[in-house]
Amino acid sequence: MSLPEQVAKRIRDLRISKHITQEQLANSAGMDASMLARIENGRRPNIKLATLERIVEALGVSYRDFFTFADSKDDHDSIYALLNLIDDQSVLNSLHNIIEELSNEKK
Repeated sequence: MSLPEQVAKRIRDLRISKHITQEQLANSAGMDASMLARIENGRRPNIKLATLERIVEALGVSYRDFFTFADSKDDHDSIYALLNLIDDQSVLNSLHNIIEELSNEKK
């Protein structure tokens, strides 16, 4: 998957995991909802960095979290990317603890 495709998918996945509509995210990012739809659908693959920055900030995630893709070749990064899609903080904390324990056992 190309970087523009990964970015589009990541925006959509994070938006859905936060239970917000395209319109809500677009408003928070100060952009038109139709432009956000084109970005998410891959019909606008070359977005400006300033636009991406506004979207990431509106999603409320760090750049590290945003740019950690689920289809990474690194298993740890893939798991981390998927964990960021979980909206329930107690579930997320439990899973992070399990992963930490498993990582410590391997050392």
